[in-house]
Amino acid sequence: MEITATLPAISAIGCFFVAWTAILYYCEKLYIAAALRYGITDKSSGGTIASGGGIIFPLAYIASEFFSLLTQGAFQYPLFLIGAVIIASVSFLDDAKPQSPLMRLAVHFACAALLVWQVCYTTGSAIPAWLIALLAIATVAIVNAFNFMDGIKGITGCYALSVILPLMAAGCPEHSELVLLALVPATAVFCTFNFRTPERCYCGDVGAIFLGYAAALFLCIYSISGTRGEESVSLDASAAIFIIVYLVDFSLTLLRRIVKRENLFESHHSHLYQRLAYECHIPHMAIAAVYALLQVAISTLYLFMPATMHLPYLGISALTLAILHTIIYRNIEPKSNS
Repeated sequence: MEITATLPAISAIGCFFVAWTAILYYCEKLYIAAALRYGITDKSSGGTIASGGGIIFPLAYIASEFFSLLTQGAFQYPLFLIGAVIIASVSFLDDAKPQSPLMRLAVHFACAALLVWQVCYTTGSAIPAWLIALLAIATVAIVNAFNFMDGIKGITGCYALSVILPLMAAGCPEHSELVLLALVPATAVFCTFNFRTPERCYCGDVGAIFLGYAAALFLCIYSISGTRGEESVSLDASAAIFIIVYLVDFSLTLLRRIVKRENLFESHHSHLYQRLAYECHIPHMAIAAVYALLQVAISTLYLFMPATMHLPYLGISALTLAILHTIIYRNIEPKSNS
């Protein structure tokens, strides 16, 4: 009886998400046409490509928030929503016309403050000042990790799914199924235009930075535990496992650039995946798939482990990835174009 009763509800949800995915698909097509017309473009081996296609991510999230307002009478994450609108707007302006790096960094920190405020409100925890500062810095780091790692075809969309799906399996964050499910069809739609040859659009800062901002929210909520109204708060650093592949590549690349005294705000091709793509001519989509599948495998093992093993597993995973990254990086032999 219960199974029979739930079938109409499951069917209705399925129809809703099919319709929602179709709407997002045509929104992306309209955006690509507009971007090509108004010069929001980038260059690729196949010619001129629309940039900023990742605008579909914040749009899908904003729509999910207003759906929540209509059905439940309130936004799920009102402070985060304000930050998302601000950070996505500034990032889109940067896609259309490059903005000052310092100005963008200032916006990132301001939006990080809104995110941490939202985490305090959502978890009901009185977070100490040192932890607030740590979470804000971590948020900015995650945002820029996602932005800097957006460098080859397919990697942003594939990796976003590799982060979103394990978080859904972990039941994280609490009461945000609508947000996560809004991002899943948006990411799937984006991949139909980007994870292909030839690609139809690039993600741009607006998409990569928003995905990093959303990932930071989910991870901060997951990593904080406390009792409403009390000051007892603990930080579960093992939540970093859900983005460990990106974090290791981003951190080691950043460290190398600092040692070489390079300008950190200038574009470059020194990430491992970029060298594999541009120097060794390994297909972009193959590299993107490996990064995503590796992250899914690591996250899945984490979900099946007892909590007492989470921190040791994080350390072992980070160390193993760092060693593999260094070995591969140092032994890359660029292939000739002939």
